[in-house]
Amino acid sequence: AAAGLAWVAIAATKWLPRPTETQRKALAILAAPPISASGQHNAFAAVWLWHYDIPAAAVENVANADIARYRMPDLDAQSGFVSTAEGVYRYSVVSGKALEALCLPADADCLEKIRRDPGATRKALARNTAQLDHALALGAFDHYHGRFPPNVLQPLPEMSGPAWLQLSDAALRFVEGDATEGVWRACTGARPWRQLALHDDSLIVQASAAENAIAFSALFAHMLAELPVDVPL
Repeated sequence: AAAGLAWVAIAATKWLPRPTETQRKALAILAAPPISASGQHNAFAAVWLWHYDIPAAAVENVANADIARYRMPDLDAQSGFVSTAEGVYRYSVVSGKALEALCLPADADCLEKIRRDPGATRKALARNTAQLDHALALGAFDHYHGRFPPNVLQPLPEMSGPAWLQLSDAALRFVEGDATEGVWRACTGARPWRQLALHDDSLIVQASAAENAIAFSALFAHMLAELPVDVPL
């Protein structure tokens, strides 16, 4: 929250470019009074490991092993921390042509982007089903509390990818004629990201979650704008 306020203050001095409307909304979420990162279901393990194709029942165990390894006194943190999942489970990131076929938070019109080549989007989603499933499961969590000991070298989660797949999945369903399912996925997709944005103790997670929540809300609004006012949803 403090970082968000600092950005607003610096931007006001004209040292930085004026934020866009999307960035202003993200900053408003960042500047909100912090809420304790506590609850019943911590998203840490899911977020930290969601680029690995790990069975759901094993995710917490792998995260615990990572934390235990990071606390070992002989660990050279400066050389970069590698998860114990490395080499055991398949690791994947969205890159290359797949990025061109997916909606990103910075895109002005997600639906228009998907309409240009829905087949490419379908292929990108098919190649990244594990990450998409992880993003869709995010609704099971109510907060994010980082479990690595806090220091300047602590490992950070890679936030890019899953939300883009989730966003594109909702848009593709709408574009290909399943408007009800597309609208439902866009609407429900925003909630877990907003939940994490307001219930976390990591600026990285907060900023990304806020951006994703706004992207889903914008997609939902664009969908509604294309539908008749009396369409049942």
